[in-house]
Amino acid sequence: MFSNQFYGILLLLLIEAPVVAQTVRVRLFEIFHPRSVEISAVQPLLSRSSPKFENSHHANFLTVIFNADTLSVNRLRIELAAAVLQIKGNGIDRSLRTGDTVNIVTNAGLAASPVKTLKRLYLGKFKIYPLGKELCIINMVSSNAYLAGVLAAEMPQAKPTALQAQAVVARTFMAKNQSRHADNGYQFCDLTHCQTYKGKNGITAQIERAVMSTKDEILFYQQQPVAAYYSSTCGGRTADDNGVWANQTDQPYLKSLDDSNFCAHSPHYRWRVKISADSLHQIWQRRLGESINSITISKKGDDGRVRELALIGHSLHLITGEDFRAVTCRVLGWNTLKSTAFDLRIEKNVYIFTGRGLGHGLGLCQYGAMEMARRGYSYREILRHYFPGAEIQK
Repeated sequence: MFSNQFYGILLLLLIEAPVVAQTVRVRLFEIFHPRSVEISAVQPLLSRSSPKFENSHHANFLTVIFNADTLSVNRLRIELAAAVLQIKGNGIDRSLRTGDTVNIVTNAGLAASPVKTLKRLYLGKFKIYPLGKELCIINMVSSNAYLAGVLAAEMPQAKPTALQAQAVVARTFMAKNQSRHADNGYQFCDLTHCQTYKGKNGITAQIERAVMSTKDEILFYQQQPVAAYYSSTCGGRTADDNGVWANQTDQPYLKSLDDSNFCAHSPHYRWRVKISADSLHQIWQRRLGESINSITISKKGDDGRVRELALIGHSLHLITGEDFRAVTCRVLGWNTLKSTAFDLRIEKNVYIFTGRGLGHGLGLCQYGAMEMARRGYSYREILRHYFPGAEIQK
């Protein structure tokens, strides 16, 4: 039996992609800094009544490629040691230089068991190699399978037209940002920095149909793919891109708009959180290197979102709303401050944040899109609402 003392974080399903499919490269599990992974061959788990994104075969073994060598096994462990990449499996026990790459293909499927109970399934092929002190795990997968995985992670429960709208937006994001991680040898990460992606997990026939029924469709503005942002809940009004991020170009299709309370059913539509003044001051004291005595909102945008806060100690520090939210949530939890659409007051040494929405609020509101779909809007109508002036083209 293999030792459980390793840090691989995945359970994968792997099937070769058709030659005709566009392939994207996605780095997996970067946030976990994996140093090893245990892999075994499994049979594929594809839905029977939906379009097939990959070809399925039944030979239950892995093909492991070490430079010029090709070996077949049904179980494998890859571990990054001090100066070598150790490969152990059925009849295999060898060490490679840490500069080598391990390519893994299977005609059936691929599973890997981590220490934790996290289980994930993936389509495509994998390339695994050392990157610094951890393993870099790249999933090479067809664009359609990737998009289905994004939909399953980003909007798992929705009516068909909401899923179609999400598919077009996610595909547009992919087209617009395909060089985002090019310097690192892959195109996307599996985090919200790009788009949340958990492979095959959660993909339904309905999600697959949403991807295939909008095949090749993306949003354009003036013959260029739009900046296809989306977030969970806008809270009744979407954000204006002018000021959300310092480097964000002002785009007409990302102007703030009244969402007609389409997302009022979201659990994040309105929220309230209390943070002790001492705790919040300490977070920013560590960040700024001097004691903080008070925090107030100094500027809001026309969309009602906080653009700037004034942190006062020995000197005045002006912090953007997004930076304030990011730094605070990094310590207290990512959803402590759900958005920058908040009011702030202090009572009895406690800061009280009263806000609306979850996320940056730009572009598509996912809960709003789901409600529009429930009311009978088409995916084209949903997209016209959230990206006014943009056009769907293939």
